[in-house]
Amino acid sequence: MNVFSFFLSVFTGQATNQLIHMNTTIGVTQNTLTRRQGIYSSVQLSIKEQLSNNLDVNLAEVATRSSDLSLQLKASFSLIADMKNMSLADYL
Repeated sequence: MNVFSFFLSVFTGQATNQLIHMNTTIGVTQNTLTRRQGIYSSVQLSIKEQLSNNLDVNLAEVATRSSDLSLQLKASFSLIADMKNMSLADYL
């Protein structure tokens, strides 16, 4: 084996080791990203469910409150209409 062949085998071995190390690092990074993506998806789904539940409750409350206010407004308009026909003596 001449000197050139020796250095070529050494550099080739080092390059191969570096490539193996880089591939291993990439694999670990991909696994980490895959796990984080799973966690992110779970958190995202949980937040969507919580928002949906809160919006459903709030919409029900808004509908009930709106109905109550509508009835109160109609009653007020009815009283005002009746008061227009009343004299001061009727009012007192």
